[in-house]
Amino acid sequence: MRKFGWSHLVWALAVGLAAGLALGLHAPRWGFPHPRRGGDRTALMVDRVSRQLKLDAGQREKLTAILEKTHHRIMRLRRDVGPKFEAIRKEASREIEKILTPDQVERYRELEKKWDARHRQSGPAGMGPPGPLPGAHGR
Repeated sequence: MRKFGWSHLVWALAVGLAAGLALGLHAPRWGFPHPRRGGDRTALMVDRVSRQLKLDAGQREKLTAILEKTHHRIMRLRRDVGPKFEAIRKEASREIEKILTPDQVERYRELEKKWDARHRQSGPAGMGPPGPLPGAHGR
């Protein structure tokens, strides 16, 4: 069996770093929002679709309007359905706690806090946190 020295380790780390940087820089071009920048999802989608379908400026403008309108409709739906979803989730959580030991309940509640924090940060199904609805000033 061949031994690997420090030079191999350094080489592997350098390749991994270069690959990570390349993927991070090019992810938006491939239709994925940058993990730290978040990015304007509508603009990213318009760019991706425009490249793939070779849209002209007029088509890009219309696509942007359609996607923005759709986004606002989805946000309204999330706002309307959110309380019902939360009530069902809380009911399920209470039922789950009934089958757990006291130690498990404590650990389960800690896990729920982590899950809730992750959900608030990323939003449902990775959609990102909910944004304000148009005309929803101060709500």
